[in-house]
Amino acid sequence: MENKFLSISRKFIFFMAGLSLAIAIISSLIALAKFTSSADETIKVPKVDSESYFKQQEKKEEIKSSKSKLESQVEPSIENTKSKVDIEAEKSAKIVFDNLNQSTSKILGVENSNLFKIEVIENIFKDNFAKQIILISDEEHAIEFFKNISIDSANTVKNFQFFKDKDSNPGEYIDWYFQQYYKALKEENKRIEAERTQSILEKSEAVTFITITGIIFGVFIILTIILVLFKIEINTRKE
Repeated sequence: MENKFLSISRKFIFFMAGLSLAIAIISSLIALAKFTSSADETIKVPKVDSESYFKQQEKKEEIKSSKSKLESQVEPSIENTKSKVDIEAEKSAKIVFDNLNQSTSKILGVENSNLFKIEVIENIFKDNFAKQIILISDEEHAIEFFKNISIDSANTVKNFQFFKDKDSNPGEYIDWYFQQYYKALKEENKRIEAERTQSILEKSEAVTFITITGIIFGVFIILTIILVLFKIEINTRKE
């Protein structure tokens, strides 16, 4: 009867030792996963879909045109050496300038409206748009903005009838495009900050799991020692 009790006790302790070892391994893996987690701090380049702008049928969100809103904010550039951002801004300004004037010419039914001035657009791009983007991101995202708006501004020509029907200025589209891009960058910054916070929390949780792993592994060691003692006791009784 005593031997049977020892046998059952040994099997139970063996089971508990195996279970504690399994829990310790799983806990250590979870701790490792949480400890190695990190935030994705790559700011993705925003993709602005201008179709939503031209499909608006209701009254648009109040947006002051680039010309009226930003012309007063332009400050002359002090630097003589042009940066990559300034070079891209000037290239983009020429393309946007052509597209805006083409769109306006079609709206007014004239050969060349000359409503927009390339110098004004260049200054807006370099001294306003670029600086605001760099402030919350970097130069690469400013350059990407100018590349994207150069391509997308062709939609002001394609959709000139939209501006004509709304009796609005095509320059409003440029300001809208910037606001959408800028908003998307701010959302990316929020995402990164949230992931950083989550990463810190997970690392603190990893410490807890490591502590639990240590305790459970300690239990496993104790149970293993008890099993060895049971084995010694059984062998001693046989003798």
